Amino acid sequence: MKRYLLILLFVIISSPVIAKNVTDSLLAPQRFSKYILANSEIGYITFFDGIGNLDPLWFEAKLVPNYLIKTKNSRMGAVLTPKIILRMFKEKSDPVLTPSYMPQVTVYSQLNEVSETSPKVTYLFVRFSHHSNGQDGDFFNENGSINTYDGSFSTNFIELGFFVSKLFSYQVNANDFFRTSLEFHPKYLQDEVLNDLYGNIRWHNDFRIFKFSKEAFTFLFSRNETGDNHLNKNKIRPRFRANINTTIIFGEMKHADTFDFSKRFSGSITLSYNPEFLEDIRFFIQYYFGSDYYNIHFENTLSEFRIGLMADPFGV
Repeated sequence: MKRYLLILLFVIISSPVIAKNVTDSLLAPQRFSKYILANSEIGYITFFDGIGNLDPLWFEAKLVPNYLIKTKNSRMGAVLTPKIILRMFKEKSDPVLTPSYMPQVTVYSQLNEVSETSPKVTYLFVRFSHHSNGQDGDFFNENGSINTYDGSFSTNFIELGFFVSKLFSYQVNANDFFRTSLEFHPKYLQDEVLNDLYGNIRWHNDFRIFKFSKEAFTFLFSRNETGDNHLNKNKIRPRFRANINTTIIFGEMKHADTFDFSKRFSGSITLSYNPEFLEDIRFFIQYYFGSDYYNIHFENTLSEFRIGLMADPFGV
């Protein structure tokens, strides 16, 4: 009898540990997917063209479905993304002119394990991407200007970088992250006319936080393992979120000096809000400054304030 009582006592004492280990094991693949989603681009649609120097639009939309390929218990995975950016112009017949087609595959390698006591994760990633506008016309018009109506634009690039993501709380579905990467466009893998115009090296930095404060900016890199004091555990996800993005362009750019800020720097600040009555949608406001990212329009410098809706899959 004493032996059975001792066994029962051992089971009662150890059951929380066993349950935790089982839960961790079951949730690990889900957390892997959510961390990858946290690093992935977010789809959106804008209301009209906003306030700035964009041509009049009905909307701009970015479609970025992500298909994760990963074997069980693996610390590596690949994401296939048939990315498309399109603009519907306020012109006769409301055309969707020369969308950006950007199919890409991204391979991730997880460098450390994630647990309740260590919710910070670091990934290395490499991305292979194509960017074109589906047109085959001459790049230049007769007057020497760029043919943005049906001029051909095509380039391919490799992007290499890493990102650090950290849970505010092990139980709460919310990730801060910092990502940095270098994007390289080999000259032999793009239209020859782009070689001295486009700038073939780009340095990207992305930072996502849930409020503007010293603690928010340092939390991601701090030794504190969880940020429960910054977030109400009763919330499934934080209502407010901020994203800061910067890009610096290096390489040959025929019409831009080495330190031409307006041509070589791009940046955006995006503030978004998730209303309680919406599950996977956020309202956002954004200011963007820099080179136009819409394929052959790259020589235009935008200064644009806009609003719209963005996807919020799994609350990441």
